Formats: sequence, C-alpha cells, structure tokens
Amino acid sequence: MPDSALERRFALYWRGLNGPTLVQEHRFATGRRWRFDFACPDVRVAIEVEGGEWCGGRHTRGVGFNADCEKYNEATCAGWAVFRLTGAMITVPDLERIIRFVRARQASSLSTTPIPAGATPGHQA
Repeated sequence: MPDSALERRFALYWRGLNGPTLVQEHRFATGRRWRFDFACPDVRVAIEVEGGEWCGGRHTRGVGFNADCEKYNEATCAGWAVFRLTGAMITVPDLERIIRFVRARQASSLSTTPIPAGATPGHQA
C-alpha cells in the first residue's frame, strides 16, 4: 500500500485506467538508498508523486530539492524517464498520457527483442 494519500490516489487512478503493472518503492541505483515511488523497471519509467509543493514540504526546500535533482539526474543518465506529478496532476488525462508512454516503450522493447532461431515472427514459440 502506498505511503501517502497522494500515492494512494495515484495508485487508484492508475489501476482504474488499467495501467501497466508498477513496482512501488523501486531501488534503482547500486550503493544509494534512492527509490522511485512507482516504476516500470523493464522499460525504465519512473513516477514520482511530489507532495508539499504549497506548504514548504521536503521536496521544495533547498536540501530536499537538491537531493531530488541529484537523484533525477542520475536516473536520467541511467536511461530512466522520470515523471514527476503533483497532486493537481493526478488526473485521468495526465495518467493516460503516461500510460501511453509506458506502453509505447514496452512495444518498442518487444520489437527489438531478438527472435529465437526457428521461430516465426508473430507466433509464440
């Protein structure tokens, strides 16, 4: 179960939209304690639900903001696409856009997977 009310709302909308399976609290960097709120590791897509943007929460104060920037930059260097969502952005249109992005990456990943010798494209082995 997600930790925050915003994360629970995100998860409820995501499931309601039949979004691809996500891993919660996914660790992505060896030797660091960094975690993504939600991730689709097979295609390196992460979703961070950012709270406290109007009340001076951890993500908007100097030290927390700098730490988040370092984390997101490292993730980008490692090939991750990171979506950052505020509470106002947890909407059907915004999540549908992210779901389309994840599915496109999944389809692209499948299209570049080598076909085993003797297998016919479009048929299961």
